[in-house]
Amino acid sequence: MLTDPYKKPSLTLFSNHSHWHLLRIFILGVLIPFLLTLLNFGSVARAQPVIKVGVYQFAPLIFIDEDGQEKGIFIDILDEVSKRKDWQIEYVSGTWAEHLENLKSADLDLLPVIVPTEERKKIYDFTNESILSSWGQVYVRPGFEVQNILDLNGSKLAVQKGDYYYGEFIGLSSRFGLAAQFVEVAESRDIFELIDQGKVDGGIIERLHGLELEKRYHAIKSPTIFDPKPLLFAVPNGKNRFLIEALDSYLLESKKNKNSVYFKSLKKWLDADSEWVLPSWVHWSLIVGGSLLTVFFLFGLASRLQIRKKTAELLEANTRLHQEIAERIQAERANIDLKEFYQHILEKVEEGIWVTDENDVMIFFNPGMEKIAGVIAAEAVGMSVTKDFPKETIEHFLKFYQTAKNTLQPQRYEAEVVTPAGRATIQEGWLVPRVKESRYHGMICTIQDISERKKAETALRESEAKFRVLTETAPIGIYMTDPEGDYVYTNTNWQKQAGLTFEEALGVGWKDGLHPDDREKVFKDWMKTVESGDSWRTEYRFQNRDKKTIWLYATATAIKKDNGDLTGYIGVNTDITLQKQAANQIEASLNEKETLLQEIHHRVKNNMQIIASLLSLQLHRQENRQVNEILKENISRVHAMAVIHESFYHSENLSQIDLHSYLTRLTQMLIQTYSPSQSRISFKIDAKGLNLNIDKANPLGLVLNELISNSLKYAFPSNQEGSISIRSAVFNGNEVELIVSDSGSGMPDGFNWEAIQTLGLRLVKDIVERQLNGAIKLDNQNGTRYTIRFNLES
Repeated sequence: MLTDPYKKPSLTLFSNHSHWHLLRIFILGVLIPFLLTLLNFGSVARAQPVIKVGVYQFAPLIFIDEDGQEKGIFIDILDEVSKRKDWQIEYVSGTWAEHLENLKSADLDLLPVIVPTEERKKIYDFTNESILSSWGQVYVRPGFEVQNILDLNGSKLAVQKGDYYYGEFIGLSSRFGLAAQFVEVAESRDIFELIDQGKVDGGIIERLHGLELEKRYHAIKSPTIFDPKPLLFAVPNGKNRFLIEALDSYLLESKKNKNSVYFKSLKKWLDADSEWVLPSWVHWSLIVGGSLLTVFFLFGLASRLQIRKKTAELLEANTRLHQEIAERIQAERANIDLKEFYQHILEKVEEGIWVTDENDVMIFFNPGMEKIAGVIAAEAVGMSVTKDFPKETIEHFLKFYQTAKNTLQPQRYEAEVVTPAGRATIQEGWLVPRVKESRYHGMICTIQDISERKKAETALRESEAKFRVLTETAPIGIYMTDPEGDYVYTNTNWQKQAGLTFEEALGVGWKDGLHPDDREKVFKDWMKTVESGDSWRTEYRFQNRDKKTIWLYATATAIKKDNGDLTGYIGVNTDITLQKQAANQIEASLNEKETLLQEIHHRVKNNMQIIASLLSLQLHRQENRQVNEILKENISRVHAMAVIHESFYHSENLSQIDLHSYLTRLTQMLIQTYSPSQSRISFKIDAKGLNLNIDKANPLGLVLNELISNSLKYAFPSNQEGSISIRSAVFNGNEVELIVSDSGSGMPDGFNWEAIQTLGLRLVKDIVERQLNGAIKLDNQNGTRYTIRFNLES
């Protein structure tokens, strides 16, 4: 029996006169001086931090007795640690739910007797060492029979608000499919009050507290127990870490010492045969006055022996009880899980299931069967499988049924069946005879409607047949691979291309058909493609056994599932041997033509150099200044065209030359012709990115030669310094604007551009307008500025 925490303890230890005489001596000689000393140090004690501890009625773990004193196992341990650490404890009374909220808001510093859960660990910190373990216990009113948790279905249960085992029982109810009504109360004793009053069928409570309360009420402890858990101290999250560390340290130490307060408290509150219980004021005196130990030495020695014996028995009983609980819970869950399993199989699966008796009459028809047959269970149950259905609709199926019935062996079947709703189906499943005492007792039949699957299989076969016809008649090579890039299929044309048989090509055997010069490179490129999952496009050669080589253009596309997983590749090889040969011929022809054009440009340039040389010889023989100027101008024109042909000769693209490069060479040549020893005139050329073909380059070269020559000859008299600028720009993709300007003296006053008579400028105007199909404009402000516009394509 447990000690009654609500009854004032009796004084059994001091039962004779001598003991009382010794006690009075101790009180007068030791206790009173000691208490006076405590009063002197009261101010020091008050300086210690006050620790607020929640206390509530939960005997024998924690409670307040009739004298208003805090008692219980957790109180004993907390008092012991507070004395060691010199803590000042303030006990705060309240309900369990109030304490949980106050601990969360840190209005409490410490809360005893709390079960740790994942949710609670988010808002509280717990001691690591437990004082003891406990579990949930179901109590019921007299006359309410409960053998297991299933018997609580539809019951009305009282529970304490905020209690851990209340929440756990709700979870169990959900898993077992129980429908229970819960009545929440603030105090645990109210659970037993409601049970005694008949207002509820039962209640849920922590088992140790239940053992204490059951002594005062008529509630009966049921066999239903659940969820063993450790009981700990808790503090607000992130606070009062020193309390956790001190309590854990003490518990670790005291569990190794059978004489510790920890074991004494367990003995005191959990051992019903204990013969001594001290009053609270004497107990305090004994703790304060260590000198009393000598007075009760003999008694203490005997008590320690008894405590050790009882503690060992308690621990052994506790272990057995834990094992019993675990086995009982496991057995209950196994029974419930098995029931749920069968219920799920019969009622929830999509497959049809029906059962017949020994007369082949249906006695069960599940929802899956209702969907397949198109009738409800109420219409099907009671019908005879062999008599009540038209034989032509289930004739194929009945052959399998009779075989299973006659052999008493399970029979797998696939049959064409017309359902009671008139729908033609293809069904498959199992026919399992029910056998009792070696005789037929009925049939269990499982059914799957595979009509759509059969249609899909037929469509797939037809599709595969079409695919094979298509691939085998295609004039290209077709192949398929697995996700690793190994070949799994090649069509006949591919085999002809590679010079390999179907068997030789499978896996990586196709590599042997590659031309030796392409083999390693092509194979490495293919494996990189497979690793990346990308598509593949390349050209390579196959060489058959007769050393015949063909060129192929190969493509391969990845085949992927909806989730992106690679299932393989499908590829195509196109024979491009003829195209390659034609391309080689065209390339050879182009090379030949390019060589010929280069030779032509070279010869034209040489011929112009010869003409320029002849004109130079004539220049040196002439003494007429005017003739010399004419010869000089012609030499310059010939050189301008020679530079163009030389540029084409050296250009990689024989159809175009770079204008910027041409202008650079042309200006260098003109400076040497007209002012070889002077560096007084600078050139600014900005014509990058503009390319000209021969039809535009030749006439434009003559125009630029004339304009630059005129600036060099006339724009800077008397060795005047200056600059010549040439800038180009392209508009609308093909319209060119070319500006040639100088910073010289400009044209003389009254100069008429439209009535021009000089050969050079007349030549410029004619070439721009007639050969370039463009326009030229003169600006005579601040030097001379010519703006030429023409179209590259006209």
